Amino acid sequence: MAIPGGYRFVVPFDVVFPQGCYVMSVERASDYNNGKPKPAVDPISNKPVFSIQVTDPSAKGKTPDRW
Repeated sequence: MAIPGGYRFVVPFDVVFPQGCYVMSVERASDYNNGKPKPAVDPISNKPVFSIQVTDPSAKGKTPDRW
């Protein structure tokens, strides 16, 4: 059985980051239509979309692909 497109999974923050997380950067996400960027907007809530880079303090000894 397939999952319908656009399905949103509810995942509690504590499950993903049991020791919390540290925010590294926040920026407004962009949609690209015909190569031209425009601010991304969630199609369901019609609210702006942001891209947030975080680091996980429970990931000891692991290095991120990029900072």
